[in-house]
Amino acid sequence: LKNFTNDNLTIFSPNGSSSGLSLISGLSIINEMHLNEEIQSDINATSAHRIVEVMKWMASTRSYLGDIGIYNINDTQVNERKERYSKFLTKDFIDDVVSKINDNTTHPWESYNPAFEPNDPHGTSSLSVVDEFGNAVVITTTVNLLFGSCVHDPITGIIMNNEMDDFSLPHTKNAFGLQPSIFNYIQPYKRPLSSSAQSIIVDSDGNIQLVIGAAGGSRITNAIFQGIVRTFMEGKDLTNVIANPRIHHQLLPDKLYIEEPIYHRVIKGLEDKGHDVEISKPQSAMNAIRVLSDGTMIGQSDWWRKFGVAVAL
Repeated sequence: LKNFTNDNLTIFSPNGSSSGLSLISGLSIINEMHLNEEIQSDINATSAHRIVEVMKWMASTRSYLGDIGIYNINDTQVNERKERYSKFLTKDFIDDVVSKINDNTTHPWESYNPAFEPNDPHGTSSLSVVDEFGNAVVITTTVNLLFGSCVHDPITGIIMNNEMDDFSLPHTKNAFGLQPSIFNYIQPYKRPLSSSAQSIIVDSDGNIQLVIGAAGGSRITNAIFQGIVRTFMEGKDLTNVIANPRIHHQLLPDKLYIEEPIYHRVIKGLEDKGHDVEISKPQSAMNAIRVLSDGTMIGQSDWWRKFGVAVAL
């Protein structure tokens, strides 16, 4: 994503079988809104509502994602996937979504046009690194659920994952409550669709501004989305970006989850707009590195949710 905010930042997020496109699509939508009107703090009911509405469109976008197999040479399938993906980055799509976001009300999940079939994070870690030469890497690794497949290699002790749960099964939601997507059914050589959307943001000169990643199953993409918005649109320092309570909506279940501590006036304002609000314990962990204009690096890991610690060497 180029020209993000008035600072003309560029955001790099993964393609393939990740949810990077869902994140970039959501940031494009919020960026279009930001250029027309300043985004205020997400503890403001109207701003929080806008964030949630974008999250619901991100969930819809995610439902159209899915691998077609790394060895796929079927031109029809390859071209169909390219066309399906490219739609979510077009100005027509972004403008259309912005026009549908109403500050006074939310909508039933069907209004977000997901490609759903009609019908707790335990094993993920994220790591962000920036070196003295300006190189940056952010990775996410997982066994998926608690102890993965509950099978380990007797020699190395490595626990095998159960990432097959990230594929969609007809008429069946996965362990994180995500509805089945018609583009994510199991096929040979396909990779299961992940919520991972770790990102690197640079300025117009290519200098790193932010490296950010998260763990938390289906909540990963929204956590990173909210972290980027808080940093570059709300102007929060990195401690507040990571530590402040987060919100989450994945379209289905049609419920808005808000972490404690809570602001009752914000919840009341969101409920008045039609959101079904549920207070939840933290279910994502995030880390980030902010690089300032003088080269100073500020690292922050999610101590509040996972006792994470930033390290400088």
